[in-house]
Amino acid sequence: MGYITEKGRKNLPTYTGGNTIDKSLLYKYIVSPSCNVTATGFVCNFIALFLMSSYMRPVNDGQEPVDDSSFRWVHFISAFFIFFYVMMDNIDGKQARRTKTSSPLGELFDHGCDSFTVGLATSVVGLSVGLSFWEILFTFILSTIPFYLAHWEEYFTHQLILGMFNGPTEAEFIVILFCCISGVFGQQFWFQHVTIAENTFQLKELMFYVMCLSSLITSFQSIYSGCKKAIDMKISLITAFSQLLPFTSFLYLEFLWIIVSPQLFLDYPILHILTLTFIFSYLSCRCIVQRICSEDFRLFYKPLIFLVFSVANSIGLKYFGFGLMEEKFALFSLFTVSLVFISHFVVKIIGEMCNECLYLLLLLIKNGLVTNEDRQFKADVLVQDGKVVDIFPEGSNYKLPSNDIPVVDATDKLVIPGGIDPHTHLQLPFMGTVAVDDFDIGTQASISGGTTFIIDFVIPAKGQSLLEAYHQWRKWADEKVNHDYSLHVAVTWWSEQVAKEMEILVKDYGVNSFKVFMAYKNSFMVTDEEMYHIFQKCKELGVLAQVHAENGDLVHEGQKKMLKMGITGPEGHEMARPEECEAEATLRAITIANRVNTPVYIVHVMSKSAAHVIVNARKEGKRVFGEPIAAGLGVDGSHMFNCDWRHAAAFVMGPPLRPDPTTKDVLMDLLASGDLHCVGTDNCTFCEGQKAMGKDDFTKIPNGVNGIEDRMAIVWDKGVNSGKLTACDFVRVTSSTAAKIFNVYPRKGRIEIGADADIVLWDPKATKTISAKTHHQAVDFNIFEGMKVTGLAQTTIVAGKVVWNNDKLSTVKGSGKFVPRPPFGMVFDGIDTRDKVRNELLRKVERAPYQPPKN
Repeated sequence: MGYITEKGRKNLPTYTGGNTIDKSLLYKYIVSPSCNVTATGFVCNFIALFLMSSYMRPVNDGQEPVDDSSFRWVHFISAFFIFFYVMMDNIDGKQARRTKTSSPLGELFDHGCDSFTVGLATSVVGLSVGLSFWEILFTFILSTIPFYLAHWEEYFTHQLILGMFNGPTEAEFIVILFCCISGVFGQQFWFQHVTIAENTFQLKELMFYVMCLSSLITSFQSIYSGCKKAIDMKISLITAFSQLLPFTSFLYLEFLWIIVSPQLFLDYPILHILTLTFIFSYLSCRCIVQRICSEDFRLFYKPLIFLVFSVANSIGLKYFGFGLMEEKFALFSLFTVSLVFISHFVVKIIGEMCNECLYLLLLLIKNGLVTNEDRQFKADVLVQDGKVVDIFPEGSNYKLPSNDIPVVDATDKLVIPGGIDPHTHLQLPFMGTVAVDDFDIGTQASISGGTTFIIDFVIPAKGQSLLEAYHQWRKWADEKVNHDYSLHVAVTWWSEQVAKEMEILVKDYGVNSFKVFMAYKNSFMVTDEEMYHIFQKCKELGVLAQVHAENGDLVHEGQKKMLKMGITGPEGHEMARPEECEAEATLRAITIANRVNTPVYIVHVMSKSAAHVIVNARKEGKRVFGEPIAAGLGVDGSHMFNCDWRHAAAFVMGPPLRPDPTTKDVLMDLLASGDLHCVGTDNCTFCEGQKAMGKDDFTKIPNGVNGIEDRMAIVWDKGVNSGKLTACDFVRVTSSTAAKIFNVYPRKGRIEIGADADIVLWDPKATKTISAKTHHQAVDFNIFEGMKVTGLAQTTIVAGKVVWNNDKLSTVKGSGKFVPRPPFGMVFDGIDTRDKVRNELLRKVERAPYQPPKN
């Protein structure tokens, strides 16, 4: 039987690396800058212990410190070897684990080495400063507790939080520092007495007490966080704490053995510490494997049986005069057995992880019609490690690297790049409540509909730091997303601080699009002057300016007018925001962008008037892009006039859906002609109870509708099935164009060698009737309710793994990654030339100085 359960085998290939938050100042400012290559070498710790134990010994009560005057170099050499390990460990952390690019085996290696280091480093520093055996032992035990609890906590929180001052990096540097002090002054330095509050301590005792306090603080932090998350996950605390049983059993048995046979450990101190280190490392590694593989915790492990035997043997000899062997042989036997167990684990787990991951990360899609924006052709597609590695056109003779590669049959299916939704608002705090589709539920829904990449919006409050808001959104999303994502950032106010933060977001965090609101007066709305400065900054940074285009002042006055007339229902929402308000703002935004000479992207184009403004501007050569959304292509605004308030309120969004039933056809026509560009959703969902906040005042109804799940099906049904779009057009408007505009093409938005293996098998004949009862979103209403659509995602592949197949989801929460988007994408092609041409037309007129008329 292997170390990984059947459940774990299924979950292992989906693991993409944990979410470590390392607040350590030493890591940030000293270690990290020099971490440039990946290496291994914790064998240095063994060398350090071997050297130190060869020359030094524990200084027990009544003994004098070791006279190390002739071999103080041992302290320095040991410090160097531990320093070397620290650097190697942080290199691994910098380039793999802490950037969420770690493989399961890489992460296990990283933290497995750390678990060994707990015993080795505490022994080295204990021998160096002259601790007694008991002090070394308790230092070891006190170091194991926070280490194990941190990984127990991570099982629930999916975050390994390393403290700012009491993390492993600090502990290792303290070991190095103490060894160096011993090297300079000798071990006797630590036997000096100091007086604190009338109490006298030896320096080594003071050091021991400080380590105890630090360990307790860190341990309580882990227990609190783990329990809090377990409660959130509806896991009983009894179950959560039962998962600590192997470790607590280890501690209990160890203390019992010490009490029964203290002399045994005084005679063989280093052997004892090494034995405990092997057992502790085994338990820690099993805990890490269970987290990586999302397995249930096991309550007992075989090495503990042999520890029980050793303790029982000592009890028998001491109290009953009977035992199977002498105590020293029991200790030697336990050392041998624990070494065998950890060695067997290391060898076996490497094989298991490699076998489970290597070919499960390979996938062959056979017999499909590969469809990109520009061509279709029959081919087989080979995927490995989340990338498309080969494409074999029909009739090709090709050889696969293994006969065990999983095959997905795509006969009669289109093999298309995963959909890209450039406009979502998941988990958005808005109008006094929070959107019910969070990053977990929302991305599950998107996957079921064939979308594999979204770009959500960070929306800071007016006056709030953009960076602060960005990090908040990252925190919400990183632990929940089921596929890759990125973030736009809204600019809701203007200052020099905002300008600097925009630059940081672009250069350090991969943001290449910023949005302004011309609506939501007294909230998100910016003035024309502010918009001009924001557009200038966007141009300077090479990032795309996005605009919510509505005349906020006119909307505000329209709302007051409706309420004064007694129109308080959802219909007042549309009447207060007529399409001329949208068209005027669209023209104004394009005009300002044109004056700056920067590209502009109009989000959620909802009316014919606004769409025609964009079309006319493009005819004049202005760099403007228009985004219709699924709601505007699938339904109209007449629903807001429905007599059922619940039904009407469900359609409230901004800008509003237009009552004109021909609007959706015109928007689809312009999408087909290329005058509008890519389809978003503006998915921002609120349940009936939330919408009811505005039951007596439509201005208090939270704005937003669904679409993230049904977008692809709506576009296919209304576009391709009507003959307005071809299959290649479908890929263009649902994926490729968005990838180009937001500069992630061809990594996303195309099926070609080297692209991300985010792939959808699209069944053009599959049908379903859309309903809130069957959709995967959290919202209790669907604006497409009852609509029968033909053309659906049969299979969705994310990062090379099948996560949606035949109406079944198999996603892994938090498995998606943030995708940084570089500036100066294709939307900026030719902007410099335009500037040059325009500037050549701006010439000063030379004239004689003005002379006033003579009287």
